[in-house]
Amino acid sequence: MVDIIPPSPVEASIDANGNMFQRFRDWTQAITRAVNLSTMATGSGTPEGNLEAFTNKLYIDTTGPSIYWKSVDSVGGDKSAGWVITV
Repeated sequence: MVDIIPPSPVEASIDANGNMFQRFRDWTQAITRAVNLSTMATGSGTPEGNLEAFTNKLYIDTTGPSIYWKSVDSVGGDKSAGWVITV
């Protein structure tokens, strides 16, 4: 995994209107992705069409048990699609 470098503590993170600067936005997205990838999702049944996730997320079907892998971020804009059964 690539090192996630935090934004500078002496530079502003948001503008006067409360909007995040791009560097801060990139950092928060990188942190979110890292946290999401570090935890395995579980549930009953397939995640396909039911669970939105980033690429490379793992999911265990507790009724199977089957393990799914999120192969792409979205399919046709649907972030709950793109799961592949691996086991």
